[in-house]
Amino acid sequence: MVIGLGLLLITRLVLFVGAGLLGKDLADPHSLMPVIDRTITALSLIVIIWLWAFSEPLRMADAASGLLALLTLTAAALSLVWWNENSAGVFFNETWLDVGWEVFSLALLTLGIILLLARQPNSWGVGLGMLGILTLGHLYQLIAPFEQSDFSGSVRLAQMAAYPLLLALPHRFQAPAVAAPPKKPQPLVKERAQYSVSPQVFRSILLFGGQKSFPEICETMTRTIAEAMLADVCLALLPPNKNGQMTVQCGYDLIREKQIPGHLFEGHEIPLLLSAMERQLPLRLPASSTSRDLFTLGTKLELGRAGHLLASFVVGGNHTPLVGIILLSPYSNRSWSNDDQNFLIDITDGLAQILQRSRQWSSLQNEVAVSQQNLQTFQTMLEAAQADNEKLRQKLSAPLTQDGKLDAEAVTHQLSPEQIVRLQAENKRLGELVESLMAENQVQSETPGTEQLEEELRLTLEEIARLKFRLSEADQKLLNIQRSSSEAADLSDHQIEVFTSIAQEIRQPMSSIVGYTDLLLGESAGILG
Repeated sequence: MVIGLGLLLITRLVLFVGAGLLGKDLADPHSLMPVIDRTITALSLIVIIWLWAFSEPLRMADAASGLLALLTLTAAALSLVWWNENSAGVFFNETWLDVGWEVFSLALLTLGIILLLARQPNSWGVGLGMLGILTLGHLYQLIAPFEQSDFSGSVRLAQMAAYPLLLALPHRFQAPAVAAPPKKPQPLVKERAQYSVSPQVFRSILLFGGQKSFPEICETMTRTIAEAMLADVCLALLPPNKNGQMTVQCGYDLIREKQIPGHLFEGHEIPLLLSAMERQLPLRLPASSTSRDLFTLGTKLELGRAGHLLASFVVGGNHTPLVGIILLSPYSNRSWSNDDQNFLIDITDGLAQILQRSRQWSSLQNEVAVSQQNLQTFQTMLEAAQADNEKLRQKLSAPLTQDGKLDAEAVTHQLSPEQIVRLQAENKRLGELVESLMAENQVQSETPGTEQLEEELRLTLEEIARLKFRLSEADQKLLNIQRSSSEAADLSDHQIEVFTSIAQEIRQPMSSIVGYTDLLLGESAGILG
């Protein structure tokens, strides 16, 4: 308001001083004053519309007003050049240039009326009446101008009638008057204060010590601040995410004595709060503010009206906002003072360490939960591997005699030469896999781990070593069987199927062992230690 009224005063002083200097025969008034008068009138309209339509700072409105002002100055320069070349013997009101300036002024007034009807700020009816009076003056000048003149008398009369309405601007920012309480007689002896905080606030403060999760701390924090500052509503606002959305984590309604659930807001719905959090600066808005923040908070929180707003932000050690504390007064319509703002800033400064510690605790709990889950997964895999080892040991012990040697005669009568070759190749492949697994397990055993895991891995390696020894013996016997296979009788189809199934049953457990061991050594389920 101060800036806008100051700009209006400056434009009128420029016009007044310019007319006085030109009246001293310093230059030709006929070639300069008509264009200067229309330019000052258009700039004044831009400032008046900006004053009435936008009662709080809004970057988009400021930028648009600045662009319109630059456009007006550019048009003034072009008009001045044309008028200096064609002003001889012609009045300005008889030219098309005057029509152009009046059309431009009417376009500005139409834009201002639309903005007032759309935004409807406080006292917008007075502003609408002011723009309507100015519109009548410019319409009369456009339809029936006074021809033998360089100036528009109807526009000047409209300005004289409309400008006194600017006196209504300060009234829309005044807070409601609060009746002063009756003065009590001063006691002869000044009583000493009994308590510094109420029992409710003290009880809420004590709850901080037993809470470690962020949601619990958030609920206690909003309730404590609402009770300490006697705020109707206290909200905890989280910083914006990657999509520019901001979340009210929780809140407390002191009048209704209930918690307020979380809500999600788009960044453009609460632009002033978003800007204040990014700048890490406190914010204070009156109930008469026309910003979208108060309207959005009152609508989504089902408060009807948000009242006066006071916000401060908790900043972490790396200078990033952790949470914003917002106080509203929808019921009591209490306005916030500088002392209230400083008190809330002191509170938010003290909350930084508590919130950082709670986040560290939550992160530690998540890491412990992930470690326990990985340990359970590893134990499950290890039990499955041990079960597969047991099945493989039972399968391999079937064709062995009591002294642990392979019964070559029994196998000779049951295997064909092709089956012997396939079993020999399979045993060779399994032997190479076992050697590679033993080498990898030997490297992995050098890394630090728990004693339980080392013992289970050692048993697994011993079992694989036993299996390798038996496979080597079976490989040697199969070589002997291959030499004497020419003398063996032809095998029946049933015998071939039996030994094929045996080879398949051997292959499946060994593949499971190889897969589980690769999975463990690759640490895809977590670090073994």
